[in-house]
Amino acid sequence: NSPIVEEVRKQVESAIAENQKNILAGIQKAVSEAVETKYKVVVAQLGTDNPKKDSHLLQIMLVVVPVLLTVGLGWWVTRSQTEITRKIDEQKQDLTTRLALTQEYQKRKLDVYQGCTKDMSILLQALEVLRVDATDQKASSDAVHDLYDCHQNNPLYVTNDVAQLLSKVEGDATAVMQKAPKDEMNMDTVERDVVAAEKRMLEELTA
Repeated sequence: NSPIVEEVRKQVESAIAENQKNILAGIQKAVSEAVETKYKVVVAQLGTDNPKKDSHLLQIMLVVVPVLLTVGLGWWVTRSQTEITRKIDEQKQDLTTRLALTQEYQKRKLDVYQGCTKDMSILLQALEVLRVDATDQKASSDAVHDLYDCHQNNPLYVTNDVAQLLSKVEGDATAVMQKAPKDEMNMDTVERDVVAAEKRMLEELTA
């Protein structure tokens, strides 16, 4: 059962329990007043030994009881409708708030991932420059550092999967830089790492 249905059920049981005595007292009072006004007799309690009065009382109750029950039911329906409306409004407000927070989170996540993608692009360009001058590693080192900062400073938005892939990009790029002065540079591994990281980021943003 949904929370609203369960709440309505509880309200029904509570309303019946709380008002049972009041309804019975109201019936007796209404019957007594009706008899005193119209018939000028005193209504005896149920269980009297006078069959005629019992019969008369029963006839009056058959008229009054449905009216009182209708009033009680109307009160309960109104109260239940008000409670349901309140809960629906609360759920709408909660949904609106969550949606706004989700949209803001996704926007910030997109900004962070775009920044990381830009850092990887700069890193690849720096490694290409390193092919020309193997001794000039400043641009490559700065790019690796910026990429590290991108995921380390944004743990709320960068998932563990993406962080691991970005770390692999940094590690393999550093290995290429270390080999640059003495060995021929091979950037295939770094490029594959970048493609894998970008693919995972795109999957998360479009999920």
